[in-house]
Amino acid sequence: MKISTKFNAITIGMIATTSLLMFLTLSVLGDISERVDEQQNVNTPVIVSSLSLQKDVVQIQQWLTDISATRGAPGFDDGFDEAEKYYSEAKSELDSLKALGIEDDILDPISKDLDEYYQMGVDMANAYISSGTGAGNKFMEEFDPYAVKMESSVEVLLEEADALVENGNTKISQSISTLIRRAIISFSVILLISIFSFFVSRNVIMKRISNLSGILGDIAEGDGDLTKRVDVSSGDELSVMASYFNTFADTVSSIVSSIKELSSQVVDSSEELKSIAHISTASSEEASHAIEEISRSASSQAEQTEYGSRKLSELVSALEESKHQTQNLSSSFKQVNLLVDEGLEVINHLSDTTDESSVATKSVHGDIVKTSESSQKIGEASNLIMSVSEQTNLLALNAAIEAARAGEHGKGFSVVAEEIRKLSIESADSTRIINDIVAELQFNANNAVSTMNRVEEIYSRQIENVHLTESKYKHIRDSLESSNQAILAISESSFKIEQVASEVLDTIQTLSAISEENSAGTEEASVSIHQQTEIISKLESSSVNLSNLSQNLQSLVEQFQV
Repeated sequence: MKISTKFNAITIGMIATTSLLMFLTLSVLGDISERVDEQQNVNTPVIVSSLSLQKDVVQIQQWLTDISATRGAPGFDDGFDEAEKYYSEAKSELDSLKALGIEDDILDPISKDLDEYYQMGVDMANAYISSGTGAGNKFMEEFDPYAVKMESSVEVLLEEADALVENGNTKISQSISTLIRRAIISFSVILLISIFSFFVSRNVIMKRISNLSGILGDIAEGDGDLTKRVDVSSGDELSVMASYFNTFADTVSSIVSSIKELSSQVVDSSEELKSIAHISTASSEEASHAIEEISRSASSQAEQTEYGSRKLSELVSALEESKHQTQNLSSSFKQVNLLVDEGLEVINHLSDTTDESSVATKSVHGDIVKTSESSQKIGEASNLIMSVSEQTNLLALNAAIEAARAGEHGKGFSVVAEEIRKLSIESADSTRIINDIVAELQFNANNAVSTMNRVEEIYSRQIENVHLTESKYKHIRDSLESSNQAILAISESSFKIEQVASEVLDTIQTLSAISEENSAGTEEASVSIHQQTEIISKLESSSVNLSNLSQNLQSLVEQFQV
């Protein structure tokens, strides 16, 4: 499988997994947001309005019984106004509850009972004021059942409000649990994919690139071992690049072997030629006896020179092929570098997606904090009701004292005071229950805040892993750049070898011409020994030059191990 296919598969898998998990997470976050809005905008106002309604009912009874007990005496004659005010507030609270979605079959009976309760209380107070205790006590006996019925109706409403709040808390807790599970699953999957990508990059690419870079660096530094080869069994882009390198190494190894063989032969021939030229120069008087030997040597030299010329021509062609293979290898490195750049773009996209998820999580965190603040407001309302209950209890005590002072005529007030005291106690009990519910709501909200903090920490670790993967990709790109530089160094060395080979070819061609002249001179040796001596001198000079060039060439090729 190609590296590009592997990277594309991993990248597509990461994008698809992240997108799916992000979609699931956002859907749960949307559900949580809806539940929080419902709790904040519906359930909380319902329970607050219900508690306010209960408070208004208590205040109506309290003010009507107070004005009944005081007979509307100056300074205590505002009971009707206060009772009417709380009656209006109670009706307004019923309208608010209806607007919040409380069913009519619950609110309509309460509204009807409230009207009858208020009217009976007003009639009772008027009877006490206008007709005295006897008439008032008769209305008191009829007023008490209305008070009990009204209390029961309000209790039903409070139970409905408590059920709504409890149901809202349960739904929020379930949604948060679902979010936590999905967050853990998503972070685990992304972490596993990141770890898998890291090991694939390290084992599949980095090791092989390091191996290839080591071999290329060894050759580029001049201590190359041309017997080493790179594994090409995987069939990906690195294998293609390795195949080009192996072909290049085979070509260079063959060239170097040929150069070693030729340089050794040329050195031997040049040394032999130099020795012959030296002897010919020192013994020019014996030239006539050595002409035949020189002719044979010249013919042999011409053949060797021709052979060397052919081999050097092959060397130049091989160097051209090596140059072509080096260009192919450099092109492959550029292609792999492009793939690495594409991988970096995908990782940057993944980092942006992760940041968006973190922003959404922070938004939910803010909604949960708002829910916690709403629960604190409910607690404040509950404390207010507790205070009203204590005040009602105190007023009931005052009414009982006044009833005791009135003697037989104050029994009706005593009954009313007792009912008010019971209602105050029940209000206190309801307030404690509400406080418990508020405490539980605040506890759940705090747990949700803590959970969202952990979610933000997990997102932070995910972002760190994405940045680590991006760093590894950049390291791969730097390694590829180093390998490309090594290939350029090899190309430069090949160019130098080609130049030396061209110089050697020119020298051998010169020797070939000299050998031809030497061979022709043997036929004319009897005519001009002087000309032969000059030719031998030129031959000696050329042989020295050839020997130097051959030694230089030999020192170059000795740098390679074949």
